[in-house]
Amino acid sequence: MDLQVGILVIGSEILDGRTCDTNSHWLELELNRIGVKTSAVLVCDDELKAIVESVEFLLARCRCVIISGGLGPTGDDLTREALAVACGRGLCLNTEALQGITAWFGERNRPFPKINERQALFPEGAEVLPNPIGSAPAFLLRLECADKSKILFALPGVPAELQEIFTRSVKPMLEDLLKTHSCNSVSLWIFGKSEAEVAEAVESAGIDPCIKIAYRVSFPEVQLMLSAGDREILRHASELALSKIGAEFVVSQVPEFRLPQVVHELLCKRELSISVAESCTGGMLGELLTANPGSSRYFVGGVVSYSNTVKSSLLGVDMKTLSEYGAVSGQSAELMANGVRALLGTDLALSITGIAGPDGGLPKKPVGTFYVGFASQQELLSHRFFYGGERERVRRYAAYSALDLLRRKLLGLGTAFS
Repeated sequence: MDLQVGILVIGSEILDGRTCDTNSHWLELELNRIGVKTSAVLVCDDELKAIVESVEFLLARCRCVIISGGLGPTGDDLTREALAVACGRGLCLNTEALQGITAWFGERNRPFPKINERQALFPEGAEVLPNPIGSAPAFLLRLECADKSKILFALPGVPAELQEIFTRSVKPMLEDLLKTHSCNSVSLWIFGKSEAEVAEAVESAGIDPCIKIAYRVSFPEVQLMLSAGDREILRHASELALSKIGAEFVVSQVPEFRLPQVVHELLCKRELSISVAESCTGGMLGELLTANPGSSRYFVGGVVSYSNTVKSSLLGVDMKTLSEYGAVSGQSAELMANGVRALLGTDLALSITGIAGPDGGLPKKPVGTFYVGFASQQELLSHRFFYGGERERVRRYAAYSALDLLRRKLLGLGTAFS
């Protein structure tokens, strides 16, 4: 059974920039978590013809269509009418839904405008989906198209209402359909290799042509998705890809479980405390380390040592080192890590110092050069990195490189970076 899903977001306010569409992104993530593929996402105007044509386009390509918006009571809320036209059905008043809408206003001691009766109109054969937090009921339509049965879900555009209805009503239905779905998938999150490098490795692996391969960049990580009907073929393909990419570069094999979450789990499991000293990243590494609930179990604190004075006075980086090797050097990175570890009394420490740009580069240390330091009771080391790009991407790549160095040390993977 083909479970590809199309998403239609309706709203002139999205097309003219007044409102940012967050619904489709949220739906894509939720669908991906249950193994359902999003095939297409469309945004259309609040016009009957535009909605009808968009629905017809998605129905021709997808097993299921999820629609966001257009269920309010005003004249530009045309989803009900458009679906009736697209499916060749009339509109009917659902008295039970009308009672529910009236009760919703009554419970809040608000007058019931007669215009809201429009929200109880549905295409013939529609199944009403309750909206526990808003006045607009959602609904679904089951269709028989050629040799396939298809399903349309019409949900409110208010994000909180859409998410609640999807979680309570739509998601369980899709999970039931998945029980007969034969496609399986493997997700690999990779750090330290570009999308092109990952693709080159995968293409050289001799993977069975029946495997569907997809890539997604969520900078600075790359996600590789492998899908197939046969589990054994998929397992073999995953092993080939892992071997060619290099297992040490694969930080996770769980969808949406990325490098910060992996480091979080490792630190919690090993019950180790950590502190940070940052220069060019200005606190970004500390932000990543504290992004997950429970980070207080391991994160003690950090020092943003942007100036040499702070590096020297708080972290103990002596002026001779700064003068001889420079603030952006392996020697300074090591002293920064060792200094913050001593200052805050932690098991481990990380440091970052670099040139994020756009100015400040030198022939031997161009913009994009940075050093990551690591300190523990047994070990003190640093690594030089280079990432050519604009300032914010250099900073983000540096923070992730520090996390990855920590991951490698905790897993005993060594530090043979690409």
